Amino acid sequence: MAETLPSYVPWILFLPAIGAVVQQLLGPRLPRKGDLVVVGTMAASLVLSVVTMLAWAKLPAGHYFAASWKWFELAGGVTFEMGMVVDGLTSALLCVVTIVATLVFLYSTAYMKGDPRYHRFFFWLSFFGVSMLILTLADNLLMLFIGWELVGLCSYKLIGFWSEDLANAEAAKKAFITTRVGDVGMLIGIMILYTQCGTLHIGEIFAAVKGGAFGGQEGLLTLAGVGLFFGAVGKSAQFPLHVWLPDAMAGPTPVSALIHAATMVAAGVYLSARMFPLFTPDALGFIAWTGGITAFIGAIIAVSQTDIKKVLAYSTISQLGYMILGVGVGAPWAAMFHLCTHAMFKACLFLGSGSVIHAMHHAQDLKDMGGLRAKMPVTFWTFVISTLALAGIPLTSGFMSKDAILLQALHEHRYVLFVLGFGVAFLTAFYMTRLVWLCFMGKPKNEEKFSHAHESPLVMIAPLVILAAFTPWVFWGGFAEDFFGTPAYYESHPDFEHVQEAYIAPGAEAPHHEHPWYFQLLAYTTGGLGLALGIGIFLSGRRDEKSRLLPAPLHDLSVHKFHMDEMYLDGIVAAGNALSEQSHWIDANVVDGAVNVSGAVSLFVGDASGDADQVIVDGAVNLTADVAEGAGAMVATAQTGRIRNYITAALGLTAVVVVILVFVL
Repeated sequence: MAETLPSYVPWILFLPAIGAVVQQLLGPRLPRKGDLVVVGTMAASLVLSVVTMLAWAKLPAGHYFAASWKWFELAGGVTFEMGMVVDGLTSALLCVVTIVATLVFLYSTAYMKGDPRYHRFFFWLSFFGVSMLILTLADNLLMLFIGWELVGLCSYKLIGFWSEDLANAEAAKKAFITTRVGDVGMLIGIMILYTQCGTLHIGEIFAAVKGGAFGGQEGLLTLAGVGLFFGAVGKSAQFPLHVWLPDAMAGPTPVSALIHAATMVAAGVYLSARMFPLFTPDALGFIAWTGGITAFIGAIIAVSQTDIKKVLAYSTISQLGYMILGVGVGAPWAAMFHLCTHAMFKACLFLGSGSVIHAMHHAQDLKDMGGLRAKMPVTFWTFVISTLALAGIPLTSGFMSKDAILLQALHEHRYVLFVLGFGVAFLTAFYMTRLVWLCFMGKPKNEEKFSHAHESPLVMIAPLVILAAFTPWVFWGGFAEDFFGTPAYYESHPDFEHVQEAYIAPGAEAPHHEHPWYFQLLAYTTGGLGLALGIGIFLSGRRDEKSRLLPAPLHDLSVHKFHMDEMYLDGIVAAGNALSEQSHWIDANVVDGAVNVSGAVSLFVGDASGDADQVIVDGAVNLTADVAEGAGAMVATAQTGRIRNYITAALGLTAVVVVILVFVL
């Protein structure tokens, strides 16, 4: 049931937008190049987000805030509106986006200090925050898609911020192009829904589908749902479009934390959860397997990476796979729950890696690290705490949200995905133990860089402490039930059985979510076994950052990232280049040849026409003129002006006529 939107809610979006405009126009002339304007407006947006969350929490179950305004009208009376909706999904993501953004903005004031384009960096950060808030608050697919594309633009600009480095520029292009591939599918899905339902408003689409807008064409509805999901495949780095995210780590570390750990990549999960009622069983099966494969591939590759940010990047891919798996097995609430918990501890890990990189003079390879625990105690402990949450150790937020997804997979009898999920959980604990050990434990591997290492300034470590404080399970008690139990527009689709299963009773205490003994055994031991194996291997000192830790076939796949880049380069890119070369040959030899032949024929015809014109037409005209001129000359000769000549000529002519008449006729 919709309630009137509080007047302060639009300012959650407007304040960062004003900050971005001020930063773009006046940033270089403001104190500190305008960074405080950007940080301040985002912090104000955070405060309003919390106020909005508290206001929504006071509403009766199933109620939400909503408002819309006429935007523009096309010929024929087709009207489009812009609108905002605030329910549990929106409130949760608003708080996640504004909390992480505010802390990352604050962190960036120290990390990016001295950069010659400091003010421009903060403009794009602020603009990104605005784009993400548009996407989050939208109550219709048009407004959501606009925010979606603006997020892609900002990501492109921030990944390639240091574009003088070719790797950064290439990574930015790769991210932009790859995510656009997914966005094409999303656009197709939106067009199918609009064609069948006649509206882009999410609630009205649900009502239209319930009312039979697809007329029993479940295949077409499946296609629309899968099309929407393809947008999530690109934005949330799902297999096979996951290849852009690791390369995007080439950008500044705050960008990695903001875009590729907590917000942009979460957009696809949010879209999937928001549009969940449209997914048919076939679509959900496709989504579940996409998430499961992505989680497995990301975890396997993370085991062998030697760049600290690349390990976290593939870890992010793996955890995003978990979230998508949650949607596919019919638990969008669990996916959103893991989105929120993961955003906090993964942002902490990325900012922690930035603290390490800053201390090591921009060294990112684990072969240059080691022994940093003593030099960077705050960074170390916050990193460890967040690692425990990511590994799903009991009493952490990651344990709660990750196991909620796996429990749903079990109850849906997706046994292969269930086993695969726990295997990924084991690998996650193992590769994060490896990362912590190689970075912080043991002896320094580069004495020169180690000697200059030091703890980061307060403005950088304070966000780490705040984010790490979100990892204990007690902070999240009841969160899933309170925020994801009754999404907006639920009244439009109460008869969708799979939606009821997914949303009515999301708590683990519900009767159909009982914990079998073997599930509890796996849940409480898997993460610990992964940690123990990692500590046991590296404590002995016989393994380093380049050691083979997987069976030979898997190790080869891990090191070569399942050969995905090669498949793209040797397959799609090579095919594209070959097609381009063939098109060039056809253009040069066939099209241009035809044009050249046509030109030659035209030239010949033109020359022949010119000759004919000169010889025949002009000749005939000239002959006529010459005859007339000759006749005129003859007549002119006869015109002497003498009477006797005229009389003589007349008599002579008369004599000739008489002779003809007499002798001829």
